[in-house]
Amino acid sequence: MNPEFSSTERPLDAWAQNAALSRMADAIQPGLSELLEGGDGWRRPLKDFLHGSFLGHPLHPLLTDIPIGAWTVAAACDAMDLIGIRRYREAAGVAIGIGALGAVGAAITGLADWSDTKDEPQRVGMLHAILNTASLTSYVTSLIARRSGARRFGIAAAFAGYGLMSLAAYLGGELSLGMQLGVKHTAVPVDPPKDFSRVLDESALGNGVMQKAEVDTIPLLVTRFGTQTHAVTGVCTHRGAPLAEGTQDGLCVRCPWHGSRFSLEDGRVIEGPATFALASFKTIVAEGSVSVRAL
Repeated sequence: MNPEFSSTERPLDAWAQNAALSRMADAIQPGLSELLEGGDGWRRPLKDFLHGSFLGHPLHPLLTDIPIGAWTVAAACDAMDLIGIRRYREAAGVAIGIGALGAVGAAITGLADWSDTKDEPQRVGMLHAILNTASLTSYVTSLIARRSGARRFGIAAAFAGYGLMSLAAYLGGELSLGMQLGVKHTAVPVDPPKDFSRVLDESALGNGVMQKAEVDTIPLLVTRFGTQTHAVTGVCTHRGAPLAEGTQDGLCVRCPWHGSRFSLEDGRVIEGPATFALASFKTIVAEGSVSVRAL
Protein backbone atom coordinates (compact mmCIF):
# COMPACT_ATOMS: atom_id res chain seq x y z
CA MET A 1 0.00 0.00 0.00
CA ASN A 2 1.31 3.42 -0.91
CA PRO A 3 1.31 5.33 2.43
CA GLU A 4 0.59 8.62 0.70
CA PHE A 5 -2.69 7.17 -0.55
CA SER A 6 -3.71 5.25 2.55
CA SER A 7 -3.21 8.26 4.83
CA THR A 8 -5.22 10.86 2.89
CA GLU A 9 -8.76 11.35 1.66
CA ARG A 10 -8.27 13.11 -1.66
CA PRO A 11 -10.62 12.30 -4.55
CA LEU A 12 -7.64 10.75 -6.29
CA ASP A 13 -7.35 8.16 -3.53
CA ALA A 14 -10.70 6.67 -4.50
CA TRP A 15 -9.57 6.30 -8.11
CA ALA A 16 -6.35 4.65 -6.92
CA GLN A 17 -8.49 1.99 -5.22
CA ASN A 18 -11.15 1.76 -7.94
CA ALA A 19 -12.06 -1.87 -8.63
CA ALA A 20 -13.30 -1.21 -12.18
CA LEU A 21 -9.97 0.35 -13.15
CA SER A 22 -8.21 -2.62 -11.61
CA ARG A 23 -10.27 -5.09 -13.65
CA MET A 24 -9.62 -3.16 -16.85
CA ALA A 25 -5.89 -3.00 -16.16
CA ASP A 26 -5.69 -6.69 -15.26
CA ALA A 27 -7.44 -7.55 -18.52
CA ILE A 28 -5.11 -5.40 -20.64
CA GLN A 29 -1.67 -5.86 -19.09
CA PRO A 30 -1.04 -9.56 -19.94
CA GLY A 31 -1.75 -9.01 -23.63
CA LEU A 32 0.24 -5.79 -23.63
CA SER A 33 3.24 -7.52 -22.08
CA GLU A 34 2.98 -10.30 -24.65
CA LEU A 35 2.86 -7.72 -27.44
CA LEU A 36 5.84 -5.75 -26.11
CA GLU A 37 8.07 -8.66 -25.12
CA GLY A 38 7.00 -11.67 -27.16
CA GLY A 39 6.43 -15.11 -25.70
CA ASP A 40 10.09 -15.79 -25.03
CA GLY A 41 11.16 -12.18 -24.61
CA TRP A 42 12.54 -11.80 -28.14
CA ARG A 43 10.93 -8.37 -28.48
CA ARG A 44 12.42 -7.15 -25.18
CA PRO A 45 14.90 -4.83 -27.01
CA LEU A 46 11.90 -3.02 -28.52
CA LYS A 47 10.41 -2.57 -25.07
CA ASP A 48 13.74 -1.28 -23.76
CA PHE A 49 13.77 1.24 -26.61
CA LEU A 50 10.28 2.43 -25.66
CA HIS A 51 11.38 2.76 -22.04
CA GLY A 52 14.28 4.96 -23.18
CA SER A 53 17.09 2.70 -21.94
CA PHE A 54 19.25 3.85 -24.85
CA LEU A 55 18.93 7.45 -23.62
CA GLY A 56 19.77 6.74 -20.01
CA HIS A 57 16.50 8.58 -19.30
CA PRO A 58 12.80 7.71 -19.75
CA LEU A 59 11.53 8.44 -23.26
CA HIS A 60 7.87 8.99 -22.37
CA PRO A 61 8.20 12.41 -20.64
CA LEU A 62 10.16 13.76 -23.59
CA LEU A 63 7.37 12.86 -26.02
CA THR A 64 4.56 14.20 -23.83
CA ASP A 65 5.95 17.71 -24.33
CA ILE A 66 4.91 17.53 -28.00
CA PRO A 67 1.12 17.26 -27.56
CA ILE A 68 1.08 19.53 -24.50
CA GLY A 69 3.02 22.25 -26.31
CA ALA A 70 1.25 21.91 -29.65
CA TRP A 71 -2.24 21.79 -28.16
CA THR A 72 -1.48 24.81 -25.97
CA VAL A 73 -0.57 26.71 -29.13
CA ALA A 74 -3.82 25.52 -30.72
CA ALA A 75 -5.80 26.70 -27.69
CA ALA A 76 -4.21 30.15 -27.91
CA CYS A 77 -4.98 30.36 -31.65
CA ASP A 78 -8.59 29.28 -31.08
CA ALA A 79 -9.00 31.80 -28.28
CA MET A 80 -7.88 34.58 -30.64
CA ASP A 81 -10.28 33.26 -33.27
CA LEU A 82 -13.16 33.54 -30.80
CA ILE A 83 -12.38 37.20 -30.12
CA GLY A 84 -12.23 38.02 -33.82
CA ILE A 85 -8.55 37.55 -34.72
CA ARG A 86 -8.80 35.15 -37.68
CA ARG A 87 -5.22 35.08 -38.95
CA TYR A 88 -4.21 32.07 -36.81
CA ARG A 89 -7.01 29.73 -37.86
CA GLU A 90 -4.79 27.56 -40.03
CA ALA A 91 -2.06 27.52 -37.39
CA ALA A 92 -4.51 26.01 -34.92
CA GLY A 93 -5.25 23.11 -37.25
CA VAL A 94 -1.55 22.47 -37.91
CA ALA A 95 -0.80 22.56 -34.19
CA ILE A 96 -3.58 20.08 -33.48
CA GLY A 97 -2.19 17.71 -36.11
CA ILE A 98 1.34 17.92 -34.71
CA GLY A 99 0.02 17.34 -31.22
CA ALA A 100 -1.95 14.29 -32.34
CA LEU A 101 1.16 12.71 -33.88
CA GLY A 102 3.13 13.40 -30.73
CA ALA A 103 0.32 11.97 -28.62
CA VAL A 104 0.56 8.65 -30.44
CA GLY A 105 4.26 8.39 -29.65
CA ALA A 106 3.65 9.41 -26.05
CA ALA A 107 0.89 6.81 -25.75
CA ILE A 108 3.07 3.98 -27.04
CA THR A 109 5.97 4.78 -24.70
CA GLY A 110 3.56 5.37 -21.82
CA LEU A 111 2.00 1.95 -22.31
CA ALA A 112 5.44 0.36 -22.20
CA ASP A 113 6.15 2.05 -18.85
CA TRP A 114 2.68 1.23 -17.50
CA SER A 115 2.96 -2.46 -18.40
CA ASP A 116 5.29 -3.02 -15.42
CA THR A 117 3.07 -1.34 -12.80
CA LYS A 118 0.70 -2.80 -10.24
CA ASP A 119 -1.62 -1.71 -7.42
CA GLU A 120 -2.20 2.08 -7.11
CA PRO A 121 0.13 3.13 -9.96
CA GLN A 122 -1.51 0.57 -12.21
CA ARG A 123 -5.00 1.95 -11.55
CA VAL A 124 -4.05 5.63 -11.71
CA GLY A 125 -2.10 4.86 -14.88
CA MET A 126 -5.21 3.25 -16.35
CA LEU A 127 -7.23 6.41 -15.68
CA HIS A 128 -4.37 8.50 -17.09
CA ALA A 129 -4.52 6.46 -20.31
CA ILE A 130 -8.32 6.70 -20.55
CA LEU A 131 -8.26 10.50 -20.21
CA ASN A 132 -5.47 10.84 -22.76
CA THR A 133 -7.34 8.61 -25.20
CA ALA A 134 -10.45 10.73 -24.76
CA SER A 135 -8.39 13.87 -25.29
CA LEU A 136 -6.85 12.55 -28.51
CA THR A 137 -10.31 11.51 -29.72
CA SER A 138 -11.60 15.03 -29.05
CA TYR A 139 -8.78 16.56 -31.07
CA VAL A 140 -9.27 14.18 -33.99
CA THR A 141 -12.97 15.08 -33.89
CA SER A 142 -11.97 18.75 -33.87
CA LEU A 143 -9.86 18.33 -37.01
CA ILE A 144 -12.65 16.53 -38.82
CA ALA A 145 -15.19 19.19 -37.82
CA ARG A 146 -12.93 22.04 -38.97
CA ARG A 147 -12.40 20.44 -42.35
CA SER A 148 -16.13 19.85 -42.80
CA GLY A 149 -16.93 23.49 -42.08
CA ALA A 150 -18.20 23.08 -38.50
CA ARG A 151 -15.50 25.31 -37.08
CA ARG A 152 -17.31 26.33 -33.89
CA PHE A 153 -17.93 22.72 -33.01
CA GLY A 154 -14.31 21.95 -33.83
CA ILE A 155 -13.11 24.65 -31.45
CA ALA A 156 -15.40 23.34 -28.70
CA ALA A 157 -14.08 19.81 -29.22
CA ALA A 158 -10.51 21.11 -29.02
CA PHE A 159 -11.13 22.92 -25.74
CA ALA A 160 -12.75 19.77 -24.37
CA GLY A 161 -9.67 17.84 -25.42
CA TYR A 162 -7.45 20.41 -23.72
CA GLY A 163 -9.35 20.01 -20.47
CA LEU A 164 -9.07 16.22 -20.63
CA MET A 165 -5.37 16.50 -21.42
CA SER A 166 -4.87 18.77 -18.41
CA LEU A 167 -6.53 16.25 -16.09
CA ALA A 168 -4.39 13.49 -17.57
CA ALA A 169 -1.28 15.63 -17.10
CA TYR A 170 -2.17 16.07 -13.44
CA LEU A 171 -2.36 12.32 -13.06
CA GLY A 172 0.93 12.01 -14.94
CA GLY A 173 2.52 14.31 -12.39
CA GLU A 174 1.13 12.18 -9.56
CA LEU A 175 2.49 9.02 -11.18
CA SER A 176 5.91 10.53 -11.73
CA LEU A 177 6.42 12.68 -8.64
CA GLY A 178 3.96 11.21 -6.13
CA MET A 179 4.43 7.53 -6.98
CA GLN A 180 7.94 7.94 -8.39
CA LEU A 181 7.44 6.15 -11.70
CA GLY A 182 10.20 6.99 -14.16
CA VAL A 183 12.36 8.79 -11.59
CA LYS A 184 15.79 7.62 -10.52
CA HIS A 185 15.62 5.59 -7.33
CA THR A 186 18.86 5.94 -5.42
CA ALA A 187 20.06 5.09 -1.96
CA VAL A 188 20.53 8.02 0.41
CA PRO A 189 22.71 9.87 1.19
CA VAL A 190 23.34 11.02 -2.35
CA ASP A 191 27.04 11.78 -1.79
CA PRO A 192 29.12 8.56 -1.64
CA PRO A 193 32.31 8.35 0.46
CA LYS A 194 35.33 10.11 -1.02
CA ASP A 195 37.80 8.11 1.06
CA PHE A 196 38.06 4.34 1.23
CA SER A 197 35.72 2.78 3.78
CA ARG A 198 35.77 -0.86 4.81
CA VAL A 199 32.60 -2.73 3.87
CA LEU A 200 33.27 -6.42 4.48
CA ASP A 201 35.89 -9.09 5.14
CA GLU A 202 37.67 -10.48 2.12
CA SER A 203 36.88 -13.99 3.31
CA ALA A 204 33.14 -13.25 2.95
CA LEU A 205 33.50 -12.50 -0.75
CA GLY A 206 33.39 -15.68 -2.79
CA ASN A 207 34.37 -15.75 -6.44
CA GLY A 208 31.41 -15.05 -8.73
CA VAL A 209 28.99 -14.56 -5.81
CA MET A 210 27.01 -11.40 -4.99
CA GLN A 211 27.54 -10.11 -1.48
CA LYS A 212 25.33 -7.53 0.25
CA ALA A 213 27.18 -4.70 2.01
CA GLU A 214 26.71 -1.10 3.12
CA VAL A 215 28.75 2.11 3.23
CA ASP A 216 27.49 5.30 4.92
CA THR A 217 23.99 3.74 4.95
CA ILE A 218 24.17 3.21 1.15
CA PRO A 219 23.26 -0.41 0.25
CA LEU A 220 25.92 -2.03 -1.92
CA LEU A 221 26.28 -5.14 -4.01
CA VAL A 222 29.89 -6.37 -4.02
CA THR A 223 31.26 -9.11 -6.28
CA ARG A 224 34.57 -10.67 -7.22
CA PHE A 225 35.33 -12.24 -10.57
CA GLY A 226 38.80 -13.73 -10.61
CA THR A 227 41.14 -11.04 -9.36
CA GLN A 228 38.71 -8.16 -9.98
CA THR A 229 36.44 -6.83 -7.22
CA HIS A 230 33.45 -4.64 -8.08
CA ALA A 231 30.89 -2.66 -6.08
CA VAL A 232 27.67 -1.03 -7.27
CA THR A 233 24.66 0.40 -5.44
CA GLY A 234 22.31 -2.31 -4.24
CA VAL A 235 19.02 -0.56 -5.11
CA CYS A 236 17.39 -0.83 -8.53
CA THR A 237 17.05 2.61 -10.11
CA HIS A 238 13.70 1.69 -11.67
CA ARG A 239 11.50 1.18 -8.59
CA GLY A 240 13.94 0.79 -5.69
CA ALA A 241 14.01 -2.99 -5.43
CA PRO A 242 16.77 -4.57 -3.28
CA LEU A 243 19.11 -6.09 -5.84
CA ALA A 244 20.60 -8.48 -3.28
CA GLU A 245 17.29 -10.36 -3.57
CA GLY A 246 17.72 -10.61 -7.34
CA THR A 247 19.43 -13.26 -9.39
CA GLN A 248 22.95 -13.30 -10.76
CA ASP A 249 23.26 -13.71 -14.51
CA GLY A 250 26.96 -14.04 -15.31
CA LEU A 251 28.49 -10.62 -14.77
CA CYS A 252 25.04 -9.09 -14.31
CA VAL A 253 22.33 -8.91 -11.67
CA ARG A 254 18.63 -9.15 -12.55
CA CYS A 255 16.18 -7.11 -10.46
CA PRO A 256 13.73 -9.26 -8.46
CA TRP A 257 10.75 -6.99 -9.16
CA HIS A 258 10.61 -6.07 -12.86
CA GLY A 259 13.56 -7.90 -14.39
CA SER A 260 15.93 -5.00 -15.14
CA ARG A 261 19.47 -6.25 -15.69
CA PHE A 262 22.59 -4.33 -14.67
CA SER A 263 26.30 -4.95 -15.16
CA LEU A 264 28.01 -5.87 -11.89
CA GLU A 265 31.25 -4.47 -13.27
CA ASP A 266 30.21 -0.86 -13.88
CA GLY A 267 26.48 -0.61 -13.12
CA ARG A 268 25.31 0.13 -16.66
CA VAL A 269 21.82 -0.92 -17.75
CA ILE A 270 21.91 -4.06 -19.86
CA GLU A 271 18.15 -4.56 -20.05
CA GLY A 272 15.19 -2.42 -18.96
CA PRO A 273 12.70 -1.29 -17.80
CA ALA A 274 15.37 0.62 -15.84
CA THR A 275 16.88 3.57 -17.71
CA PHE A 276 19.35 4.90 -15.12
CA ALA A 277 22.62 3.09 -14.37
CA LEU A 278 23.67 1.99 -10.89
CA ALA A 279 26.40 4.00 -9.20
CA SER A 280 29.76 2.23 -9.36
CA PHE A 281 32.47 2.40 -6.70
CA LYS A 282 36.24 2.07 -6.66
CA THR A 283 37.25 -1.01 -4.66
CA ILE A 284 40.43 -2.11 -2.97
CA VAL A 285 41.30 -5.34 -1.17
CA ALA A 286 43.94 -5.02 1.53
CA GLU A 287 44.76 -6.61 4.87
CA GLY A 288 41.87 -9.04 4.59
CA SER A 289 39.22 -6.34 4.00
CA VAL A 290 37.27 -4.95 1.04
CA SER A 291 36.99 -1.16 1.00
CA VAL A 292 35.17 1.19 -1.39
CA ARG A 293 35.03 4.86 -2.27
CA ALA A 294 33.43 7.04 -4.93
CA LEU A 295 34.97 6.88 -8.42
